[in-house]
Amino acid sequence: MTTATTRHSRSRVRAFSLLAATEAKLAWRSPSGLVFGLALPALLLVIFGTIPALGRPKQQFGGISFFNLYVPTLILLVLLVLSLLSLPMQLAGYREQGVLRRMWTTPVAPSFLLAAQLALNLALAAAGVGLILGVGAGAFGLVLPADTGGFLLSVILSVGALFALGLCVAAIAGTTQLATGIGLALFYPLAFFAGVYFPLTVIGSSLVNQISEALPSGAAFDALHASFLGYFPSGEALGVLAGYTVVFTAAAVRWFRWDVEQLRQCHGGVAKVIARALTAPGAFISDALTRTVRVPGSPTADEITQALRAGVPSRYEVQPGRKMKRSLLGDEPAGSDYIMVKSGLTGFWRAEVHIVRGTGGTSLQVKPGGDPVYSRIGVARTVGRALRRALS
Repeated sequence: MTTATTRHSRSRVRAFSLLAATEAKLAWRSPSGLVFGLALPALLLVIFGTIPALGRPKQQFGGISFFNLYVPTLILLVLLVLSLLSLPMQLAGYREQGVLRRMWTTPVAPSFLLAAQLALNLALAAAGVGLILGVGAGAFGLVLPADTGGFLLSVILSVGALFALGLCVAAIAGTTQLATGIGLALFYPLAFFAGVYFPLTVIGSSLVNQISEALPSGAAFDALHASFLGYFPSGEALGVLAGYTVVFTAAAVRWFRWDVEQLRQCHGGVAKVIARALTAPGAFISDALTRTVRVPGSPTADEITQALRAGVPSRYEVQPGRKMKRSLLGDEPAGSDYIMVKSGLTGFWRAEVHIVRGTGGTSLQVKPGGDPVYSRIGVARTVGRALRRALS
């Protein structure tokens, strides 16, 4: 190896280290992954561990306690949050903001950023699993897995299967909002079959068990649970996890694009179908709750903007020339006849005011957005009242 090659390798390692450190700082400043991926499972562990009744063996749980049965589920909760929510949202956000595209103009390839984000979430996953095992064994007498090799193999394959699925979400999601929607659509059913809501043994259904065994979360639970009981995980569970890892890793590599436009050209049709399926209920509710405020004369967009800023509560932000996303694939262009009113983190409560001018006066169509439904009703009422008071 020549001196130039050695220097190049060292510079690449140093660049990756700096990028990983930067991603870690950003994760600390915006700690959603830390809170929901680490703190929430640890808090549930403490709550269940301090309830004496949950530590007693039960026949319906196979002769073990609910606490011991739920530990593999808490491990999977860590992996599900980080793989299906934290990782796809961050990568899709970087693509949406053009960060990945602009990195092509720098000496650091965008693949370094993807690797740094993946490494960060894997480190958080390892920390979360270690935290659950450490707190459980140290504070609540949890018996650690008797088959260490089987446990480590189960964790590795579970991480591979779930993170491969998360990378597929990041590959097809053009925006953070779409990544969140797809991630949640996968998270809730997979969490159910991992026993997050209640142990599947309570149901006692062979059909539910068969479905669970075919899904990555259910297979991961079976493998982890077996290792805690002292058995080597079954070949069926490990095979399912390995299959998901190989298939979805290959799909993520095949579908991933660095730029939003490349993504749309590659598989925009698939993303549009998913986006419409996710947004159709909300769009229907928004259309049903749209209010029309008629005002005399022909006020300008600036006058309406000022009236809104003076009339709505201070927690609302008024942004002229913007409209709500009609598609999760990206914003549509907005002219001066559109005004956005939003509140909450990332505009969780929002409404769009569309100025429609006619011969008999001006109509202001107030279309609410956000979740849940009652927030849409509240936003529409608040904005409508502000317009009537200021302009009627």
